Amino acid sequence: MLDQPKTDGASRMSGCLPDDTETEKRSLRIRGRGTTIRLERPFWAALEEMAANQGVTLGEFIAGVSEACKATRRNNLSSCLRVVCLNRRGL
Repeated sequence: MLDQPKTDGASRMSGCLPDDTETEKRSLRIRGRGTTIRLERPFWAALEEMAANQGVTLGEFIAGVSEACKATRRNNLSSCLRVVCLNRRGL
């Protein structure tokens, strides 16, 4: 029996990841304050689509999500945005 090289879980899974897992950082203003958000590209695409469907700019859409997050005492805007995207997809 041949010995198999030992690899950790991350090494085994790295070949399964899609190319679009890279994050993209964008800066925008919410309620007059500058903020920077880092999300994976598919999340940005979903947010842009949701904003367009509502007839608002991406900044306006994100500001609305930010308000909802703060109202429910969730302070991680990036996390809230990802959850909004996943909920839209029914996940």
